[in-house]
Order: sequence, then C-alpha cells, then structure tokens
Amino acid sequence: MRDLREWIEKVEKIGELHRVGKEVDWNLELSTIVRLNFELSGPALLFENVKDSLPGSRVLAAPIGMSTKRYAVTTYLPVDSDIPALMQGWRERVKKKVPPKKVTTGPIKENIFRDNEIDLNCLPAPKWWPFDGGRYLGTHDVVITKDADSDWVNLGTYRAMILDKNKLGFWVSHGHHARIIRERWWAKGKPCPVAITFGQEPAFILISGRAFPVGESELDYVGGLRGEAVEVIEGEETGLPIPAHAEIAIEGYSYPNATMEEGPFGESQGYYSKPKEKIPYIEVKRLYYRNNPILCGAQMASYPSDSQGLMGTIGRAAGIWEDLERVGVKGITGVWNHPQASGGMMTVVSIKQLHAGHAKQVACLAAQVPQAAYHNKYVIVVDDDINIFSLGEVMWALTTRVDLKNDIDLIRDTWGTYLEPSIWPVEDRPYSSTALINACKPHKWIDQFPKRNMPDPELKKKTIARWKELGLPGDPSTLR
Repeated sequence: MRDLREWIEKVEKIGELHRVGKEVDWNLELSTIVRLNFELSGPALLFENVKDSLPGSRVLAAPIGMSTKRYAVTTYLPVDSDIPALMQGWRERVKKKVPPKKVTTGPIKENIFRDNEIDLNCLPAPKWWPFDGGRYLGTHDVVITKDADSDWVNLGTYRAMILDKNKLGFWVSHGHHARIIRERWWAKGKPCPVAITFGQEPAFILISGRAFPVGESELDYVGGLRGEAVEVIEGEETGLPIPAHAEIAIEGYSYPNATMEEGPFGESQGYYSKPKEKIPYIEVKRLYYRNNPILCGAQMASYPSDSQGLMGTIGRAAGIWEDLERVGVKGITGVWNHPQASGGMMTVVSIKQLHAGHAKQVACLAAQVPQAAYHNKYVIVVDDDINIFSLGEVMWALTTRVDLKNDIDLIRDTWGTYLEPSIWPVEDRPYSSTALINACKPHKWIDQFPKRNMPDPELKKKTIARWKELGLPGDPSTLR
C-alpha cells in the first residue's frame, strides 16, 4: 500500500469500514459518534460530509481500534491472525529497514497554499470533547523533524491544536525525540523546521509511536514494514522529507521563546490532566493537500478508544519483548500491555522461571528498557501457565501468587508524563513511580507449590473435537 486510500479499500473489502454520508458537525457530534461506535466494537468510520469544511474533505476515525483484522491489514499480515500471531509478525517485520526514495512530485502537491494564503480552519479538524480548548488537527498525525547537527530524521506523533489560521500547537512531552531536536535548534538560536502529515497509511502511526534509538529514522522502518521505499518530496520551505502520498501536510517553524495558549485536551488516560497553558507553536508556511483530502483523527479517551486499542499496545509490547531479549534475558514467553489499563501503563510479562531471582530481574528490566520506560506504572511478571492476554487470568495470578509483604517493590522517580492524572501537585510531574509485582510461584518452593485444578490436556483436546457433535454453542478451539 502506498497510501491511506489503498488501506481504506482493503479494509472496506473485509467489511471493516462504514462510510457516513450524511452531514456531521465537527463540533462534538463527530466525536460522540466515534465514542459510541467504539463502545459497540464497530468498524472504522469514514465521515464524508463534515459541516463547514473544505468541500470534498473527509475524516477517518477509529482506523484500528480493537480490530485484529484492521491491525493485520495495516501490518501486511494474514487477516485471520490472532493477537499472539500479530505480535510475532510485527516483531519480524519491524526489524527490516528500507530507506525512503526522493521524488519530485506526488499527490500531496495537488494543492499548495503559501504564507498568507493559509487558513487551517478550512480543514475538517474535530473538537473532540466538550472542555477542549479548540479543534485538534493533529491527533493521528506524523510530526517530522530533522536534527540540527546530523542527517537524522525523526517521526513522532504529538497533538496539534489549531491556534490561529496559520499556527499550530507543538506540544511534545518531556524526553521525546522531537523535543530534544527542537531544543538543539533553539540552543543555536535558530527556529526548528517542522513538517506534519495529517492523513497517511496507518502503518506510519504504528512506527512513529515506537521508541527507536537516537539516529534511527522511522521512515526506514515504514519502508521495511511495507516492503518498499516510502516516496518523499522535499518540502519547498524547510527541505524536510514529506511522504508524497500523504493526504494533508504542513511545514513551518517553531521559534525559540515564542509561545501561545494551548489546551486543555481530553487525553488518552480519559482526563483533562494538563491545564491550558502557553506552549511552543509552529508558524505554518506551507499547506499541502490532495484533492478530496482525508484527515486521520484519533479519539483520546479511556478504554475503549484509539488510544486504548491495538494501535499502540501490540507494538509497545513487542518492542519490550525485543528489548528484553536484546539485553540477554532468557525464558520470556510473552509480553502484553492491556488496553484496559490505559494501553502502555501496565506491562505483563510471562516467563519460564530458570533460576533464583529470575522474576525480579525481568520485572526490573521490563520497567526500564527503552520501549517500556515512558509512563509505565505497573510491571507484573507471571509464570508461563498464565494466559497474559486474559485480564482475568492475570488478576487470578495477582490474587493467588503474590505474597504482599515480599513480592511488591517500587521504583521512584521514573519517567512519567505531564499528562499523569494521579500525581499532585502538578509541579511534581513528569516524575512518576513504577510498581514491580512478582506474581510468579515462589522459585525456592516451586516444586511444592499447589497444583492448579485444570482439565487433563489430552481429554481437553478430545472434548474440543466432540464439541459440535455434542451440539454445544461456540468454538472452544479458539481458546488457549
């Protein structure tokens, strides 16, 4: 797939897309439909008639949600893959790199507006929640920056509120790469060049949300995931690489010591955790869009939502697994970040215990490896007989295998976020803490630990084979 339109075609063919042709108001009505659709486990929604917006412009919301089929399409994997298969497939694909290919033109250049011609309010940016400070053009966006001292091009996903007809908020959490790059430009007394795309193949979001090492370009990994180079044009204002098949893009500059009021915004944890305040912004010098452009929109909310779906959880969990194996940890049998626990804020790792202290070693590392360190409040380590994808089984392990006086530790002053709602006063953010919970059988008594009352494995297989013969409902072959 080269663009979002091909993705939409594929998803529509498998019955996972619904087109909303009736006029819908960008002011809260669109977002209310999205929320109810999530609660009903509905399809991706393509809003084709957004009130008071550029004629022909559209909004794609809830592109993946909790749909394994839509995730499979996005990652070029078999549509019938389950979550473990999607995770293993992702782990293999994300190891590949194909550098981008520079081209002189592409669909993104079908319409170009410069300087005073620009009015961002023409785009179908939703107001997502009643107390939001304004319309957020950037939620499912890709922010492109380039290091001031090297050729390193970074992609990330950060919120962008429309502040004026040619100004966008540039909020980046502490420690993220775009913030580091921005501060390097400012340290030289220069503005930071920025480009952002607002409609692109969803694979870009999966990649831009992952923590790759400094110096690694996410553009290479998007190419590796799709198996062909991403075609990019050179931005005529900043020279930054802009995907040629993106739907909407801007480029401009963020100036040192230049701020405007931004927010608040109903964030991914389901709260207004950060008040309105002055933050850096981008002065937009170029606006590009395709004919009949499609804006990608992500609804930030408590479970279920874009931010608490498969979009981030599979990639984050797979990345933590990779990091643990990279540092030499043995015996890992699975990693998962439950969407119900604000996506990445609870990491569950299953292991086959190999030695004394193994569970504690895994817990400490799973809290602080690169893919896990940001905003990771709980790490739970369980034995390999626990189905980590079942929140019920994880809770069962917590209640039957945790010795409260010995099996819970706390790491203080970890890497948190300004969006953390539980930390007060606000000035104490972005520092956080991480709880380490050993929910494994005690290693020193593992041979004497009470046995589980479980069906005999062979009899279980025979029973599953007879299920239909017995006229019983459901399909137990899908169970672990």
